[in-house]
Amino acid sequence: MKIAVISNAAPKTNKSPLTSLCKLLEILPIEADVSFYSIDYSLNDFSNIDRKVEYHILSRKTKSFLNYKEKQKKLIKILIKEGADIALFWLADKMLFMLNECKKHKIKTVFWIYGNVNNKGTLKGVIADFLKKQMIYSADYIAVESPSVIEQYSYKIRRRCKKIITLPIFSNNNEFKNIINYQNRQNNILVVSRISPEKNINNIIDAFYRFNIEHEKKWNLIIIGDGPDKEKICTKIALLENIRFLGWQNHDIICRQLNNSKLFIIASSAEGLPSTLQEAMLCGTPVLATKISGMKDIIVDNYNGWFLKGITANDIYNGLTIFDSFSNKNEISMNAIETIKKNYSKNECKLKMYNFICNSLNIK
Repeated sequence: MKIAVISNAAPKTNKSPLTSLCKLLEILPIEADVSFYSIDYSLNDFSNIDRKVEYHILSRKTKSFLNYKEKQKKLIKILIKEGADIALFWLADKMLFMLNECKKHKIKTVFWIYGNVNNKGTLKGVIADFLKKQMIYSADYIAVESPSVIEQYSYKIRRRCKKIITLPIFSNNNEFKNIINYQNRQNNILVVSRISPEKNINNIIDAFYRFNIEHEKKWNLIIIGDGPDKEKICTKIALLENIRFLGWQNHDIICRQLNNSKLFIIASSAEGLPSTLQEAMLCGTPVLATKISGMKDIIVDNYNGWFLKGITANDIYNGLTIFDSFSNKNEISMNAIETIKKNYSKNECKLKMYNFICNSLNIK
């Protein structure tokens, strides 16, 4: 059994793709020969993976479209020479050339789709949307981490998807765990996110400021992340009390912050199934989130978290007010932990991946 994993070039500021990519590699069948094909990653990025993987990583001198395609041509030559039974396109919506070449060589293809966060109306967004649609139409299988993710795509796209499968990625309960009992935590509200427009960080700050004034400034808002809106956010919070921006941090610090927080907020306009949602819940930190995509498959309102009614500052303020008025937050915390441990364990995700690959390749 030979498995090829193909991914876009390494992103500069967003570390989440690398985290989820490493998890994918770890849940592939241990008896399989696994090869990874991508651009601009470093071998050090994969130093903690506990399995054998053959890495084929090229670097770019420029970021032009032609250069990107040229690198894909080189990678596909290596892939065809090495051989593969199935190619998994993970965070790979720019790898259309490689997918088409795999199809030509009778290699089964699986393309993962996520929350639709393209910059609509921009040239970059139009191109990205076109590439994604072509990959959806061409792949043998469409994979999602959670069933509701597909709802973000139009009916026309959903209708043309051949086989949609759910293949979740596990939550790392070795790195993220409940250390501090909920009732012993400080009055911290935490955001861990890419700092970009669709995450609505500005609205979270405005809502928190109003909420905290009404609560005699007894709460703190802590923001962890990086991205294109970083400078705007730093400038804004420099004038406000009880708000700290920590930049991007490693998992140890994020876990520590989660365990010292009473609420985690995700106010995104679009998402897939964010790993931060599962990590927060594993640490026993209830989540207040928009009711979209994969979050609808995990959060049960007033049982293991809460849903926002929308993404405006007023919606988030109302969500904070509901959270504050809820009497048994400790029970919500315990339910959140149990939800993730039960449904997103490493062994459960390994088994689902193994069964899918064997079935797709007709292996008994």
